[in-house]
Amino acid sequence: MRYVLAICLSLALYVAPARAQQPPLAGDWPMPPDDFSCGYDNYCCPPTVTARLEYLMWWSRGRNTPPLVTTSPQDTPRDEAGVLGFAATTVLYGDESIGEDFRSGGRLSASYMFEDCLWVEARLWGLEDSSETFLAVSDGNPILARPFFNVVLGQEDSLLVAFPGVTTDGRIAIQAKNDLFGAEASLRETWSVDCGARIDVLAGYQFTRLVDSLAISNRQTSIDPNGTVPVGTVIENFDAFVAQNEFHGGQLGLAGEYQGRCWSLELLGKVALGAMHERVLIDGRTITTQPDNPPIASLGGLLAQGTNIGVYERDRLAFIPEVGANLAYDVNPCWRISIGYSMLYWSNVVLAGNQIDRAVNLSQNPGPIVGEPRPAFAFQRSDYWVQGLNVGLQYRW
Repeated sequence: MRYVLAICLSLALYVAPARAQQPPLAGDWPMPPDDFSCGYDNYCCPPTVTARLEYLMWWSRGRNTPPLVTTSPQDTPRDEAGVLGFAATTVLYGDESIGEDFRSGGRLSASYMFEDCLWVEARLWGLEDSSETFLAVSDGNPILARPFFNVVLGQEDSLLVAFPGVTTDGRIAIQAKNDLFGAEASLRETWSVDCGARIDVLAGYQFTRLVDSLAISNRQTSIDPNGTVPVGTVIENFDAFVAQNEFHGGQLGLAGEYQGRCWSLELLGKVALGAMHERVLIDGRTITTQPDNPPIASLGGLLAQGTNIGVYERDRLAFIPEVGANLAYDVNPCWRISIGYSMLYWSNVVLAGNQIDRAVNLSQNPGPIVGEPRPAFAFQRSDYWVQGLNVGLQYRW
């Protein structure tokens, strides 16, 4: 897409001076007079070249996560600590939507008119990463645990990260990130015009990229003399879930503008239809360090095991509608400021939290696996949207 933008901008810089030297053609849209004043009567069509930079103040739909960290009161029995389903268990992280906070972003739009009422336009936009972190540290008080469904036992269970007499120096860290970027190029032509009001038809290509990730790690030191590992053994578990979505498709839409003296109203409605390439990456590791021995790494963490670790890809049909409205003010013939609202919706995406299977068969570590091979992977789709305000500055010549 950066090549498309470079071509458009180069063409604008090359052709615009030559066009300015040519005599006006019959039917050319008249440009505003030098002694600009709001409400000139004959300015009915956009200038030859425009560029607009906008600051985005957007919010996005929250992403779902299962319960990932739990705690229980200090006197909780070991086989109930951090286990879901018991009244005393409290979820510290997960089991709710994340990533609903405000996100800043930017949008750059540029257009160039080839001939009367037919021009090409390009747009780039992106939002800052939606990053959320969680960290819990304990020496056994409070209790820290990672809940899961134990396939072998057929019931809810938990991995104790900090529990009196069992593990100490417990630490659980979670990082969730979401990155969103888009680009498009379109041809636009006036469909209906009346001085002061105009409706355009646009058609073109759209690309969007949505990457969502969730990384979970825990570290604890065994102090259980009856445990399966020697006292002082440090165990670290790592789980990573990354969901990538890339959309390529065509778009159709309508854009309208009403010019009334210094103020104008801009409206946009369009929809893109195309292929959404979905890619999910799951990885997990366990590092065990016994006293006076080097670390030993093995495949599988807790929720990422050999039964679901891997890279999974598929393509699905998706549509992306967009609506927008701007209220603009002409400062002079060249400069325009605007404030508005935008909303985009994705009909089919994959998000990291939805790809987690809480059912775990612990017999696969070290193996051989006995019973149902879980966690398992299956694509879990969702929809997604972003919306919010935008403030812009446009230059026209």
